[in-house]
Amino acid sequence: MVSETEADFTKNDFPCIICAHIADGNFHCCVPYQPERQGDVLELEHRMIQRALGYEGTVSGEHGVGVGKIGHIVEEHGEEHINLQRAVKRALDPRNIMNPGKIFILPRHPGGCCDVPPEYHETESGPGGTYEH
Repeated sequence: MVSETEADFTKNDFPCIICAHIADGNFHCCVPYQPERQGDVLELEHRMIQRALGYEGTVSGEHGVGVGKIGHIVEEHGEEHINLQRAVKRALDPRNIMNPGKIFILPRHPGGCCDVPPEYHETESGPGGTYEH
């Protein structure tokens, strides 16, 4: 996984800066880039995440999902699993005031009880609408 990621960085003209604690299976990439190359970095990140999932790894490592990996957790866990987590979140935090916008974005339905952070926008890609960063 690490050597494949290093090769992908090199092939795409990015320095490969990896901080790792491989003994527990985690590594982190720091990708310095100019703003005009952000799309390239996002593609590189997507390939790295696909490799991790291909090796039965996780998209989040030990730091959790946060905001940056929200788009990838459904790939890892499946829609049913994430919907169960959303139901638990909604039951425990119906006003969505505890760490909103982290791990996953709550759909506006059922009940329309959860506010969405302003940096997200609504999509029409599903029943009740979902939100993307």
